[in-house]
Amino acid sequence: MITQKLREILNPYLIWQSRVNLNAVLPESCRFYTQIPLQVCVGHEVDYLRRLYHAKVERFHNAITSQEKCQEIYELFSTYKDPRRLFLLTYSGQFKNANVGRLLYFSDKKQLLSNGVDPKLVTRLHILCKDILLRVMFLKQAKLPDGEPCVIQIE
Repeated sequence: MITQKLREILNPYLIWQSRVNLNAVLPESCRFYTQIPLQVCVGHEVDYLRRLYHAKVERFHNAITSQEKCQEIYELFSTYKDPRRLFLLTYSGQFKNANVGRLLYFSDKKQLLSNGVDPKLVTRLHILCKDILLRVMFLKQAKLPDGEPCVIQIE
């Protein structure tokens, strides 16, 4: 009875994840078991992955030398081998355009070598960027949720 009153009072002010957490702390006999809508799952996944992405980008911006920046961006782009992170790259149009621009910039060997970056790191970064761009192009052929075209030119 008390748990029902708690729900009635608190639920209008809680987001979906907070409602799930509230349900988890209640006694087992008082819990509700409902299926989470697909859009809520996708929204939660996108929000979670964006927070992880922004933490890695912050490390990139805090790097001082070109070598450190390339190392941080290599670590960031290495996470796109995970299908969940690649999903984030293709799901949001704004996110996709920003990252495709970064991928194209960091796949340019000449520019990175002229900045004094280690040639081995440049080669690894170049191969990784091309691989991710090919994956994005493949996912572009599949119907993406946002419907925006992803224009990529690979030289």
